[in-house]
Amino acid sequence: MPKNLKPDYQCARCGYATRIKSNIKKHLYNVVKDCPVVLNDIELTDDVKEYILKNRVYRVQTNKTNQTNQIINNYNILCNYIGNIDNKIKLEHLLQYYGRNMIGFGDTVESKHKQIINRLDNDSYKYGFELDHHQMLSVIDQSTQMSNDKFEEINVLFNEKLNKILMYHDDQWDIHLMERGLQEIIRILRDYYLESYEKHIYRKLHMDTNINAFDRNTYQVRLREYYKFLACFEVYPFVYQKENGDVLKDFSHNNEHYLEEMGMKIYKEIKDGLNKVEINKMRKTVVDMIKKNTQYNVQNLNKNILKIVNIDEDFKNTLLKESYV
Repeated sequence: MPKNLKPDYQCARCGYATRIKSNIKKHLYNVVKDCPVVLNDIELTDDVKEYILKNRVYRVQTNKTNQTNQIINNYNILCNYIGNIDNKIKLEHLLQYYGRNMIGFGDTVESKHKQIINRLDNDSYKYGFELDHHQMLSVIDQSTQMSNDKFEEINVLFNEKLNKILMYHDDQWDIHLMERGLQEIIRILRDYYLESYEKHIYRKLHMDTNINAFDRNTYQVRLREYYKFLACFEVYPFVYQKENGDVLKDFSHNNEHYLEEMGMKIYKEIKDGLNKVEINKMRKTVVDMIKKNTQYNVQNLNKNILKIVNIDEDFKNTLLKESYV
């Protein structure tokens, strides 16, 4: 047998083999119908044909590579499908899988800031407590972003298609137009956290006999800054329609609405002095924050859903029955 014998020319599709180049060329180019798929299910493109004529044998991509590509394709399809299922539906399935219940937005606010709220209510800050403009925005940020894997905290969502805000509060989901949604977020933050801060300021200004002039001025500035924040969303302060005893338990004055009248006078003055640029800037900042946190929360939701889908066939089948939004 001669050494270094070259292999036959071989058709990569049907396996036809010949030692004569003209025969393989005729097979590749002159047949009317495609040859049967016997060896590999591939298309005999001009590039493949020229490769065979030049190198005699065409090595088809391995099955392992094909399988890998198929897995990647299936993964991408699954990711896209999951991404298009309504976020509330995905959240419902995930919490049911983990045996958890949704937490309302107000309860989330209270839970995340309970240590500060308790200290404010008990007047246990030795050197006082202040929230500046950036810290108030940070309260919104912390309250609308889920903690670690606490998916039950995903209770504020921005719906990009509708340009609306969805909120889970008082055991139900509500959908709000953008302006109303922002107002609701700030109102709930006030009710579940910031009213304690407001009462703390009033306590310092009207009950603390040891406060010096510098600190008094600082708290007056903070009160105005806080009222400006509320006014940007047309949310009244806590003192609105409250008697003195509702604001400060041991405060006494001939006028039962002294604190309300004083506070609302400041609030109205600030609100009347706001211009459109300031209001729009503040609202845009909060809207962008809600959008960013919605994106973060939903990415984590989808990632967790995908992880479960890959290990639980029943969960996968139930979820994939859901329709697209």
